Amino acid sequence: MSSNTSLIFQSEPEFSATVYNKNVESFMCVATIQAPEYIPDESQKRAGIDVVAVLDRSGSMAGGKMEMLHQTVKLMIDNLKEIDRLSIVSYDDKSEIVLPLTKMTSDGKTRANTALATVTARGGTDLTAGVIKGFDVIDSRGSDKNDVASVLLMTDGLANQGITGVDSIVAATTERLKKIKAPTSLYTFGFGADHDGTLLSKMAQASGTGTYYFMKSVDSIPQAFADCLGGLLSVFAQNISLTITSGHGDNQSSDSKIKINSITTSFTKTTVQEGKKYSIEVGDIFSEEQRDILIDISFPAIQKPTEQYELLDVQVKYFSVVTSQTQTIKGSILIERTQDEPNNPKISLKVDEQRNRVKTAKAMEDAQKLGDTGKIEEARGLLENCKISISQSRSAAAPTSSGLVADLDLCAQQMRNKNEYEAFGSKNLSSHARQHWVQRGAASSETEQANYSTKSKAANMSSWMGKMSGK
Repeated sequence: MSSNTSLIFQSEPEFSATVYNKNVESFMCVATIQAPEYIPDESQKRAGIDVVAVLDRSGSMAGGKMEMLHQTVKLMIDNLKEIDRLSIVSYDDKSEIVLPLTKMTSDGKTRANTALATVTARGGTDLTAGVIKGFDVIDSRGSDKNDVASVLLMTDGLANQGITGVDSIVAATTERLKKIKAPTSLYTFGFGADHDGTLLSKMAQASGTGTYYFMKSVDSIPQAFADCLGGLLSVFAQNISLTITSGHGDNQSSDSKIKINSITTSFTKTTVQEGKKYSIEVGDIFSEEQRDILIDISFPAIQKPTEQYELLDVQVKYFSVVTSQTQTIKGSILIERTQDEPNNPKISLKVDEQRNRVKTAKAMEDAQKLGDTGKIEEARGLLENCKISISQSRSAAAPTSSGLVADLDLCAQQMRNKNEYEAFGSKNLSSHARQHWVQRGAASSETEQANYSTKSKAANMSSWMGKMSGK
């Protein structure tokens, strides 16, 4: 078995040193949680997964879309192991469980394929009924359940039955997720030009680390599912919670007066003590993934220099899927307070990279708001300005920053006019903004693997594509 069975905590201050006798009003730090690459040996089994595939069977799915969806789910059935369980829910203007959670033994796979054959295109689209039914399947599990549970929601259109408003659907999704007793992720898959990318992105966000896959063409369906399943098969930890507390400074005073100005993240953040202590619910993490939390702090002048000035204390608590135990790791963010202004302090490129990541996610969200009101040129200009800013930043040559520039280009290319923006550009912005906020890829083609790719995802996509081409 791999010896890497624990999460890794790392931290970087923007500068390694500041002069001791000056107040600092804004100072950036990054707290990083990283999951190592974990490959079980022959004596170890990977964690089994419980997956509910919620499939749109509305009339608009007829033809090539339904045929490709069937091929994709068949491939999923083929790739799952005996330790995994699959359920299939289908929905049009009503929803039904066509396959309860079933172990993917040889007999189970036969039953799954038989159930899949009953999913045919008809009726309207009650999307909320479908996803709620999927959550019901997860919530009805007894004590014999896998640690990793996920609902995969696929649609090609707008909700036109049942609950139809975006805010109402997101609220219903959020409330149902809160009632589920075990960690459950939601991944959403939108096919073609007619679905609501903003809705699907917000639904995925409700589960913490879920992502929204935008599938522009029929061929993207198996690629997106392969990318998602590759991640689920490599979940390393769940229920990750960070507690960030202002540090003790130079330990010369009971009140260090170090203040947390802001914590930039899309994860749920709770204020324990204003300016002093916060908790962040990060959710789950795949093997090889990392989560970077950008923190802005202020701190006072002190009486004398010190080599170790503690800015922040960080505690990470999580459930290890690898060891099936709850674990805790602790760390601190330290700098030196020097006698004189430091001549050549170490400057963190990582802080700059993460600042660029947040800047990109915000620019994409703001561009979408502009695009949705018809201000396409203004939206493109906003993305272009963000791209220029990153290109001129300290970390411009780093892979993370260059990948952000490429993503901004990709999104801008699909919003040259109003029609193109509504069909594709808005969906790309929703999907890519979500990916950058949670640092999790949602690739729907083999050429989109650069951002947040992992070996498990890449290998799963390559395997699926090989099998599809051999059909």
